[in-house]
Amino acid sequence: PREISPHTYIYIYIHSFFCKQRPDIIFCRSYLGIGPLFISKIYGIKLIHEVHADLRDEAKIVYKNEKYIKKLHEYLNRISVIIYNRSWGLIFNNKILEKHYKSYYDLNKTNTISINNGCDVDTFYPKDVNETKQRLGLDLENDYLIFIGRISKWHGLEYALDMFKYLSKKRPQTNLLVVGNSHNKFYLDILKKEYIECKQIIFVGGVNQDKAINYINSSLAVLVPVNDIRVSPGSPLKLFDSIACGKPIITQQNTIGYSDIIDTYHLGLSTNFLKPKIASDQINEFLD
Repeated sequence: PREISPHTYIYIYIHSFFCKQRPDIIFCRSYLGIGPLFISKIYGIKLIHEVHADLRDEAKIVYKNEKYIKKLHEYLNRISVIIYNRSWGLIFNNKILEKHYKSYYDLNKTNTISINNGCDVDTFYPKDVNETKQRLGLDLENDYLIFIGRISKWHGLEYALDMFKYLSKKRPQTNLLVVGNSHNKFYLDILKKEYIECKQIIFVGGVNQDKAINYINSSLAVLVPVNDIRVSPGSPLKLFDSIACGKPIITQQNTIGYSDIIDTYHLGLSTNFLKPKIASDQINEFLD
């Protein structure tokens, strides 16, 4: 579910009072969800929440030096946990997150299940490499590795960049494209300055969905590193978008929601980005 505007919520609430046909369930993704809980209790409709992260846990990372904003998120998280406890069911995107909520927040009375994210295969599908390179203005003679998606501290982009500094010396015709923006502009600016000397690393910035599919399809492989600083590593959309395009994935080893999928279904390579030189050797051999 996508985030929706307050105006849409108001319409839904008003509509619910006058609509003769009641839904079987209310399915939402919201850190608060007071309105859906209110309607579900009035009409006895099952409320199911989709949970992708612990708001309190993320606030410690994103707002580390902003005391009052971090405190606000802690209060919001308390409200969300109360609502989750009163919901019929919760869907988590990673089994580690499910285990955390059930043990830390005592959600054992609520129905829970873990389901990985997926992909819209009508949007993401294999396309010719050279055709997509031409559309993006990329050099047909070069190979491209790609990191795509939101750049957050828990995505571990810096580990992929460290690895690529070694790999670039072995593969001078290979570039690394970093496609995406960050909520934390300061963090992204630091990364750009730190790796500016490596001319084969190109920060593309954010792109729309049409360009995203072309960037994935123009690549030799997709890098999906992880920085294990959250309760849960999550379940990244970019992993499944890339799989749908038929691209091999290079991800962090021993990470639930990442390497277990890649290793089980033989979809690429799992390596340890925390050891950049060793990882670069393994990735170079894999690409060959």
